[in-house]
Amino acid sequence: MAVNLDDVLRVTWQAKNETPNTTIQNIFWFKVADIPDTSDLVVFEDIRDEMLSMFGTIQIDFTTKYTLETIRVVNQTQKTFVGDETPIFSGTGVDADSLPAQCAVEVLARGSQLGHTGRKYIGPISDASMDDGDLVAAALARFNLFGAEYEEPFTGVISLNIYEPGTAKLGPGGVVISFRTFRENRFFVQKTCRTQRRRIPGVGLG
Repeated sequence: MAVNLDDVLRVTWQAKNETPNTTIQNIFWFKVADIPDTSDLVVFEDIRDEMLSMFGTIQIDFTTKYTLETIRVVNQTQKTFVGDETPIFSGTGVDADSLPAQCAVEVLARGSQLGHTGRKYIGPISDASMDDGDLVAAALARFNLFGAEYEEPFTGVISLNIYEPGTAKLGPGGVVISFRTFRENRFFVQKTCRTQRRRIPGVGLG
């Protein structure tokens, strides 16, 4: 099926960390702001490449025990499947145990309206990226790159479609009630390690 203008896309980044043994899911939302190419395949490829680019900025902050399981895109507006894939992606940091599974880096993107904030818990990360509970300077710089890409609209290289990140409000049955975009240059990375308490298998840190 074709993706339409103003459709809201739900994107799942799911990874596996061996030590500690953890399944991680991070959910991202995008609204289609301009769509010269409506095909599901091209839309999926746009999103896949953007996600790999975003997480590539912090790839060294994951240990080699961290591997991507899937990137999945669903058209939440139409309730249709767009595509999924398991690209080659794994941590490039030291080959050692990560921090405890509930320890994560919190990245915030502020919405265009007050009270709407995108919040991502990214982890578990390498112990080498933290010092006494705080991100080391180099890691903080990398997560700032991640945050800047997380909040900014992007254009698909092949399709020239424009996708706006933000937060979605869903009603009964997963119906999209509203979507609020992020304000650019308002993201914030918490330097001090946060605790993500949600530990349901398949939900993880996100």
